[in-house]
Amino acid sequence: VWPARGVALGSAAVIILTFSRMGILSLGVATAVFAAGQWSHSRRARATVAAMGLLLAALAAAVGLSALAKRYRPSTLEQEKQGRLAMWTDAIRAARRYPLTGAGAGTFPYAFRRTHPYLAAYTIDHPHNDYLETVVEWGMPAGMLLGAGVLVALQRRRRELDGAPPELRAIGWGSLAGAAALAFHSL
Repeated sequence: VWPARGVALGSAAVIILTFSRMGILSLGVATAVFAAGQWSHSRRARATVAAMGLLLAALAAAVGLSALAKRYRPSTLEQEKQGRLAMWTDAIRAARRYPLTGAGAGTFPYAFRRTHPYLAAYTIDHPHNDYLETVVEWGMPAGMLLGAGVLVALQRRRRELDGAPPELRAIGWGSLAGAAALAFHSL
């Protein structure tokens, strides 16, 4: 258990030190999902979750709250929002060109360039949203089926965890927390 905690804290430290906004938010989502799954099962689980929360807060404080605040200041977020929203809007336009079958696996840069032929010297090869990229490459029906399949699988795993032994339940909730962080970060 302690090696796993060490790896988790090391990963958290790396994420915080990179100042990745989505990495930090995804770490928060993972912690919240894990806490929700473990909180009601035992006093030890609550103590572990509380200790992890305190350690994450200590890591954030060690990095410097002012440094983290700069990454989230309104002017930075506004600039980021303008770029990302424009890219997402253009990715939706590319998806509309190939609504049923998609442009094909791995073809996002080409489908996007076709929507934006004026981008001669700069290629956008990823829209910073895996869901949009999936819809552009595979089409809306495949994107919806893939999303529904993932949700059904995650829901089944969550139900299975209710009857699992405590050790397996903790591992399972950790895995679900990681999946939730990845799903959130992909957005």
